Amino acid sequence: MFDAIAGRYDLLNHLLSAGIDRRWRKRAIRSLALTGHERVLDLCTGTADVAIAAMPRDSGGRAWSWASTSPA
Repeated sequence: MFDAIAGRYDLLNHLLSAGIDRRWRKRAIRSLALTGHERVLDLCTGTADVAIAAMPRDSGGRAWSWASTSPA
């Protein structure tokens, strides 16, 4: 089911939650106190927003994301 809406999910999530999704994501990442050199695994990642936020491009860390979807 997620495959059918994945292309629009982030935009709709941001709009329908009035930005709350971005705030809780920032808070969750901040609570991890990452230094930038960790390895992060984001299970059931959806569109990988948490994995992307956890490891900025210029950090030395790595983030993996995994999502299991069923064929339509």
